[in-house]
Amino acid sequence: MCRLPPTSGCGGDTCTCGSSACRPEERGKGPGPPPSASDASRLVPIPTPPLRYAVFEELVAQDVDRARAVLAQARKVVPHAHFTFAKLWVHSALFELRQGRLDGCRKLLGEAIGRCPKNKLFKEYVQLELQLGDVARCRKLYGKYLEWAPANCAAWTAFAELEASLGEEERARGIYELAVAQPALDMPEALWKAYIDFEMGLQ
Repeated sequence: MCRLPPTSGCGGDTCTCGSSACRPEERGKGPGPPPSASDASRLVPIPTPPLRYAVFEELVAQDVDRARAVLAQARKVVPHAHFTFAKLWVHSALFELRQGRLDGCRKLLGEAIGRCPKNKLFKEYVQLELQLGDVARCRKLYGKYLEWAPANCAAWTAFAELEASLGEEERARGIYELAVAQPALDMPEALWKAYIDFEMGLQ
């Protein structure tokens, strides 16, 4: 809205500021009706307050059940079919891990990937399994990751580097071969460089 006072010519019938609020047919109107319930349902905030509340319940109030309920409610209100917050899923999973419930942690991450896959979710899940030393699960996760995002060169490279770090040179080479054969890649130069560096490192 134009901020010039009426004495400067704004707000009168001859106003030329261009603001829609200064047109004669618009003057005197209020801010308009509030958003409908259907519109408001789409205005989902970033889940930082629920996460902070859950941390408070867990660490300060030491009420684990209440913290779990807060996180569950936060996940419930997010329309995951349209968008999601990886941070919310990861926080919920790590919360269960801190309570000694590894199965619950894995179940949440698996549900997140199944309902609303995102790069961050796959990376966090793989990192968790790496820390736990479960290589078989890491391979399975990378398989699902690359099935979902076959053009992701960073994911192909990370998978190949994992195999190389385990001394599985043939597996690593096979992954690189599959990667460069993809019809579309987001960063082919980086992938080829990683492949060349891998082969040169074996010499």
